[in-house]
Amino acid sequence: MTIGATKMKNRNAKQRMGVMAPARNRTADAPTYQRVLTKFGFLPKNATIAEAWGMWGLVCEDAKVRTMAQAIEKPRHRVLASITPGYGFYGQVLSTMTARQLNALKRRVGIA
Repeated sequence: MTIGATKMKNRNAKQRMGVMAPARNRTADAPTYQRVLTKFGFLPKNATIAEAWGMWGLVCEDAKVRTMAQAIEKPRHRVLASITPGYGFYGQVLSTMTARQLNALKRRVGIA
């Protein structure tokens, strides 16, 4: 190997699975929906996964959140728009909401 040469990764190498797989390097053990709810103040940091899932259901059932998520969704075909947009859109909806809208949502869900 010469000076300045970089090590190339073999793209054709098979990924090891099972017992021989390398250890996973997880940055956070919490599910994505729990991290989103904690980020926007719907849950405390020490909430359980069950509490987070219940709160996520309440937030996603809100009519305003659902309509905003459907507005964000851009289907490939107009006819095939999904009835329920994926959970990824709900995180985007919460990030686009103002502080006043988030507080109103917290009141509707029953937090504040």
